[in-house]
Amino acid sequence: MGEKIKLNITTSKTILDKNSANKKVIIDINENEQIQYVILAIGNFNKDIAFNIKGKDAQLEVIGICLLKNNEKINLNTIQFHKEKKSNSTNLIKTILKDSSIFNFEG
Repeated sequence: MGEKIKLNITTSKTILDKNSANKKVIIDINENEQIQYVILAIGNFNKDIAFNIKGKDAQLEVIGICLLKNNEKINLNTIQFHKEKKSNSTNLIKTILKDSSIFNFEG
């Protein structure tokens, strides 16, 4: 059996990102906000995402699902700036790579 993954989703807002047209994205998370940011990358994908976690008790959950085959390539960079002490974030990225596909991640 494979690895078991448990996600505790207690979000008030979900953002689905499946478009790689915008290479740079900045997301602000304010006080008491709960954001779930889902990245769905199927095929070529190139994106830099910055999360500004500005508020007290702000929560961010980043989930990435990436599926590649042939010569497809993903470049994904995420950074979470915690600007308030009482904030929380998690980052979970899972990939399936087939053939000579390439996945580059910094986060």
